[in-house]
Amino acid sequence: MGMLLLDTVKSLLAELESLTGKPVEYRENEHLPVAANLAVAAEGRPAHVLSYRRGAGPVANHIIANECGHLLRMLCAREESRRVPVANQQTMLQFLEEMKNEIEEIALALGPEKVRQLIIVWYDGIVFQVTRMPTDIAVETWLYERFPEFRPVQMKAILEQRETAVLSLSDRIRKVTPQKIFDASHLMNYAYFRLMGDLFGVNYVNPYTGTLYREKGEGLVKITLENRGEDNHEEDVRLVDQWSSYLHLGSCYEWRPYGTAMDRRVH
Repeated sequence: MGMLLLDTVKSLLAELESLTGKPVEYRENEHLPVAANLAVAAEGRPAHVLSYRRGAGPVANHIIANECGHLLRMLCAREESRRVPVANQQTMLQFLEEMKNEIEEIALALGPEKVRQLIIVWYDGIVFQVTRMPTDIAVETWLYERFPEFRPVQMKAILEQRETAVLSLSDRIRKVTPQKIFDASHLMNYAYFRLMGDLFGVNYVNPYTGTLYREKGEGLVKITLENRGEDNHEEDVRLVDQWSSYLHLGSCYEWRPYGTAMDRRVH
């Protein structure tokens, strides 16, 4: 295999195989848009599929460890309680209708074809953030506590995430992004990096000093800390909805029972 798996990741994949009774298949894919990903074996499929680019390094290990964390949290829940967030044409149109005038203004500057392409980027990005980041905080905390030897890999991955997030604060990106999406994205980034900083004892949020994202982002931090009760999948679902309500993003996704949603766009 062209990807070097760390012992932590091997352990997590073995746990996933044991819990589901299905093996993990490894597939090299040079066209993969990310270093690696893990597709869970839905009903009727014989194996989970770990795809990777040849030479994928530490960050790829972090991607797989994080994905295992998400899957294990959900699969350890009662079957009737398992939920996955789904995005589809209906939820996208409903969400974008709220920003119709602003999108039309951006189209005048960039052209309709470019905006049609950006709409997918905006929508997929904001759905991914709001449905994943709240649980990411719990998963990264769990990895930190359970696998101390994995912490350097976590820190490297989180630093890379932070660099990307800070670059997206630029005026250039702000001018071609609907304000609601731009603000919500950076509020979530602030809350995530603030709590990751608390975990690792590092100040990751200096770039947000003097911005509205620092003050209002503390609201998401407060919601997250106040809801660290039962550390399980059911709480993850509630916390996602609480973040979404705080950010007025409730129309951009819907929950479906795990299994029935596998033919939809799942985040």
